[in-house]
Amino acid sequence: MNRRRITALAILLLLGGGVAFFVFIRQAAAPGGPVPGGLPVIGGRARLGGAEGTGQTERPAAGRGQEKVTLVQIVTTDVLAPTLSADGKSLYYIDRANGHILTSDLDGNNEKTITNLTLLEAYAAVLSPQKTYVTIFYHESGITKKFVSSLATATPSRFLPQDVTSFAWSPDGRELAYLVTQGGETRLVIADAALRQTRTAYTTPVPDFTLAWANRTTLLLVSRPSGLAPSLVLAVNPESRRAEPIIGGRPGVVAVAAPDGSGIIYSKSSSTGAADTLAFRRWRDGTEVALSIRTIAEKCAFARGAARAFCGVPSGAIPPPSPDVWYQGAVSFTDAIVEVNIESGATETRMAGEANLDVTWPFVSTDNRYLFFQDKNTGTLWRFTLSDQE
Repeated sequence: MNRRRITALAILLLLGGGVAFFVFIRQAAAPGGPVPGGLPVIGGRARLGGAEGTGQTERPAAGRGQEKVTLVQIVTTDVLAPTLSADGKSLYYIDRANGHILTSDLDGNNEKTITNLTLLEAYAAVLSPQKTYVTIFYHESGITKKFVSSLATATPSRFLPQDVTSFAWSPDGRELAYLVTQGGETRLVIADAALRQTRTAYTTPVPDFTLAWANRTTLLLVSRPSGLAPSLVLAVNPESRRAEPIIGGRPGVVAVAAPDGSGIIYSKSSSTGAADTLAFRRWRDGTEVALSIRTIAEKCAFARGAARAFCGVPSGAIPPPSPDVWYQGAVSFTDAIVEVNIESGATETRMAGEANLDVTWPFVSTDNRYLFFQDKNTGTLWRFTLSDQE
């Protein structure tokens, strides 16, 4: 690990963060109160007011003749953390109104309640890959609480430390990684699923990182993005406790890791805070593929077992500073659905931006037939058909 390089980047980030701070503290409050660390939660929690979804729409995909694709609103209520079941045959999601964990088929039908855990002000959550545990942040009587719950018992198994700012389940669901900021340092902690055993895997002076697993042996620490401040992305090996900076100095970086561990798609901004084009960075050699679309990487999801991704791409320009204005809820987009070949950089528009939907939290079905996503304005869940093949 190049400690001098990381330290220099950290100083640059902290100096730039002082400028961004004044922007972030003016952001629209997330539903239920402030978000962890006082900065936007990755997932676009601050939303603009908007009408309910418009139900079902059918359109031909651009460039695909008369092949019919279908855009369907499959869950009409505001939900948190939608995801596929462990076998990929059903959906799981959390009702934001009461905290109940629900399941349905891939059409949104046959909805059932998994747990009756009642949380009236939940604002961030992630289900483990095997759907055996859930991590939830919520407010109760003005106090922020954070815990891990077993879906089998529907009661909080263990509470997380109050100073946790970000968390992520390992790809196999056996471990939970989280960041704790205390005494001027941020610690990366790895715990077993039930939070009975913990170990510190890394410490850094940089505050307000977000966290994601890049693959089984690597965690990504990504500074919370602002088009007004340089970003820092670290790749951390929790076993060796070594970190390597992979992106530094570029403003507004948001990164999404490929499920197969092959690399990351990331968005960035120019020196003036304007949205720049995406890039795909390969893990094997650190090379990059320039992608011609301008969007926020959080709007992208990788296909399963293929060198493709599908992104929500704003039909108009993204106003600066990007991505600040989107996370703050100051703007809303009407997104097209664009397919991206991450090896060649080629793109194809699969659906024009005509449905007035602002894509967030996208994910692809295990057979690559469907793209699921939430509309950021309403929190409702939508399904876009990528292929008519059964």
